[in-house]
Amino acid sequence: MKKYTDGVREKLKPKMNAAGEEIVEPFRDAQKALVRAKFVSKEREDFFNEAYQDIMIQLFEKWVTTEPHAVKEREYLYHCCMAMGSVKQQLITYEMFGKNAEYVTGQRKAQEALDKKEEQ
Repeated sequence: MKKYTDGVREKLKPKMNAAGEEIVEPFRDAQKALVRAKFVSKEREDFFNEAYQDIMIQLFEKWVTTEPHAVKEREYLYHCCMAMGSVKQQLITYEMFGKNAEYVTGQRKAQEALDKKEEQ
């Protein structure tokens, strides 16, 4: 973690005036915020991808060890995997849109409904 912090500090050194005080720059502050957001987003994505991969591998291993005639057990494992995908997609949606997710997806669904009516 320290190497990332040092890298960001080196990349975004604050400018100083003659008195040794930091000059406030909105663009530089925006750059810092963007770098932090990208880092956090990447770390979160890596974490969730690794966690989901581990769970999916465990489910697949259980599926492989089941008997071919154990249809209900195999279907249950398959549906668990599909549910994991739905949960992951929902988390991605909330991360992207934040509290506006319901509003944005609601508008998208309404627009799709209007497009279908126009096609008919």
